[in-house]
Amino acid sequence: MMCTVIRDRNTCRLSNKTDGGGVLIAVKKNLIANRKYEWESEDIWITINTPNLKEIRSIALCVVYLPPPVKKLTLDNFLSNCNRVSELHNMYTCIIGDFNLSCIDWNVNLNNCVKSYPPAAQLLLDFISECSLQQLNSVFNNRNKILDLVLASPPKCRVELCSVSVCNIDPQHPPLHVFISYIELDRLKVDSNQKPCFYKADFDSIAECLEELDWNKILRPCTDVNEMVSTLYNILRNLITKYVPLQRVKKDPYPQWINRDLKKRLKEKHKLLKRVKKYKNPMDKLSLVLLNKRCKKLIHDAYNTYNTNLEVEIQNNPKKFWSYIKSKRNNKGTIPGSMSDGSNTAVVGGEICDLFAKYFSTLYEASMGVPKLNPEYVSKYLLPITGYSDSFNFSEIDAATIIKKLVTLDISKGVGPDNIPPILIKNCASGLVTPLHIIYNFSIRTGKFPDEWKHARIVPIHKDGGESLVQNYRPISILSTFAKIFESLVCQHIVAYLKRFISEHQHGFITGRSCSTNLVSFTELLRQSIDSHQQVDAIYTDFQKAFDRVPHSVLIQKLEIYGFMGPSLRWLESYLSDRSFHVVINGYTSKRYPISAGVPQGSHLGPILFNIYINDVVKCFSHSIPYLYADDLKFARAIRSLSDSLLLQSDLDRLISCITFVIRTC
Repeated sequence: MMCTVIRDRNTCRLSNKTDGGGVLIAVKKNLIANRKYEWESEDIWITINTPNLKEIRSIALCVVYLPPPVKKLTLDNFLSNCNRVSELHNMYTCIIGDFNLSCIDWNVNLNNCVKSYPPAAQLLLDFISECSLQQLNSVFNNRNKILDLVLASPPKCRVELCSVSVCNIDPQHPPLHVFISYIELDRLKVDSNQKPCFYKADFDSIAECLEELDWNKILRPCTDVNEMVSTLYNILRNLITKYVPLQRVKKDPYPQWINRDLKKRLKEKHKLLKRVKKYKNPMDKLSLVLLNKRCKKLIHDAYNTYNTNLEVEIQNNPKKFWSYIKSKRNNKGTIPGSMSDGSNTAVVGGEICDLFAKYFSTLYEASMGVPKLNPEYVSKYLLPITGYSDSFNFSEIDAATIIKKLVTLDISKGVGPDNIPPILIKNCASGLVTPLHIIYNFSIRTGKFPDEWKHARIVPIHKDGGESLVQNYRPISILSTFAKIFESLVCQHIVAYLKRFISEHQHGFITGRSCSTNLVSFTELLRQSIDSHQQVDAIYTDFQKAFDRVPHSVLIQKLEIYGFMGPSLRWLESYLSDRSFHVVINGYTSKRYPISAGVPQGSHLGPILFNIYINDVVKCFSHSIPYLYADDLKFARAIRSLSDSLLLQSDLDRLISCITFVIRTC
C-alpha cells in the first residue's frame, strides 16, 4: 500500500530516544492530504479531501502526544490552538493521541459527574464539553486505563479494537481502528428570496404617514374586529413596501470574533497566496510570510478580545452566552436537507416544513376524557368558592398604557407570523397607538379576539437523537407582537382578579413565588421531619404534554366557575378557539394547521390560564402536602408507620382518578 508518511517529534528531550514519543501519520496516495504547519503546536495537523465525493467538506485530523506528567500550560496551549482551528475552519475535526490522563473515568456521564479531577484533566473535559465533542475510545489497556483518546463528534466516528497490528503491540497502548464516515449530511439551504431589511428602514416616514391618517374615520365603520386588523395590516404592508428596502439573506463566512481589520488582512493573504502560486515571485513569497505572521497575531488578539468582552457582556445579556454556544456547534443548528417521520421522507423545503407541521399538529390534541366536567367533580373539587361573590369584567385600555408598552418593546425578539417586527412597532409607536387603541377596546367590548392574532409561527428546535427524524424536534412558537402587547395589557387585569383563587401550593408564574420558594417550603418539611427523627416519602410527577393538551371546553367551564361571564368569557373562549400555526425553516413555510387544544405557547395568558386549569388538583391531597411549579408536581408526607404510607398512596390514587391527562411518574 503506497502511503505518504508525515512524522514529527514534539520535544528535543524525546529526540534521542529509540522508542516512544513523537507522532506519525501515513496517508494513502489516493487521498489528498495537506499538512497544516500553521495549525501545529504539540501535534501534527492534516486536512484530507475526498476527490470522489463533491459535496463533502474536508476532514481535519490531528495526532498528538503529550509526555507525562502532563502540564496544564502545555495542554492549555494545545487546546487553545484547537479552538482557534475549529473557529476559523469549518471542518469535521478528529483529534487522536496519547494524552496521558489516565485519571479520567470515561465510563461515567462526565456532564453530571461531581468527581474532582486534577487541573489538566478538568481543562480537557471542559474543552470536550465546550466543543460538543465526545471521547469515543472505550478500549482499555493492560492496566484497565485509557491513555489514547479519540475526540470527535458521533455518529460520524466510531472506535474499535484492531485485531491486526502493523508493529509490535505495546500493552499500554492497544491498537485501535478509528472509522470516520465521509458522508456529510446536507443541510437545508436558505431561501434566497429578497426580504425586507428593517434595520435600513425609513421609520420616520412610516410613522409620519401613520400619524396623518384619520383612524377613527378608517376603522369606526368596520363592524368586525377582523376587518379592523386586516385594514391595519394592509396599510402597514403598503408602507413597508414603500419605505423598507429589500435585501437577500447572506451568510457571513467568518466567525463572530473576527473583526473588520482581520477580515481585510485575510482577504489580502488569500489574494497574495494566489499570486504566489501563479507567478512564484520570491518577493511575493516573503510578503506572504510576513502577512501570515501578521494574520496569526491578529487572530490571537481578536479571539482573546472577543472572549474577554463576552465574559463581561453575558452578565447583562444571557443571549450572548447561548449565541456563543450555538457558534460552537458544527452544524450551526440548521435542519438537514432530508427529513423523515418514520414512514414519509421529504427533501424539498416546503415539504419538510409540512412534515414537521403534521407531526406538531398531533401534539396539540386534547387528552382522552369527557369534554365537560361532570357535576360530581365540580361540586367536590371546585365548589363552593367561598368569600367571593363578584365576577370579572374587562376594563377599557387607555392609550397612555398602550404607548408605554410600544416604546419599551425588546427589538431583539423574533418576528411573528404577520412579519411585522418589534423594531418597526417600537420606532413607529406614535403612529400605531391610535389604531391599536381602537382595535383592542373594540375586541374587548365585542368579546372577540382577532383571528389573525390567533395564528402562530413555529420553528423546530432539535432536542436529541437523529437529526433527520421530525420526532426528535420540539416546536418553538412565535406570536404576533400586536397580539402579545394586547395579551400583556389584558393579563394585568386577569391576574389581579385570579390571584385570590390560585392555590398557595402553586409556585409557578406567580409574582413573589418561584422554584426557590417551592424548594424552601419542601426543605422546611424535611427539616421538621429530620428534627423529629422521621423519614419523608415524596412522589414526583409530571403531567405529560400538559400545556399542549388542555381541553378548551374544560378550561372555559372552570373560568366560568371562577366568575368569568358575558363579554369577558366570550373573549377568552374566542382567544382559545380556532387557533392555527405554520412551520417556518430557512424561509420555507408549511400550510396552516389547526390547534385544537392547549394554551398558546409563548403567550402572556397561557401560564395563568394553565394555573387555573390545574388549580383544583391540590384538593386531591388530604393526607400529604403538594408542591406545584406549573405542571411539575411533587407531594410528600412524613412517615411514622405503615398507615402513613397507605395514606400517601391513597392521595396518589385519588390524583390518578381525578385528572384526565396522562401522568408520568418519575
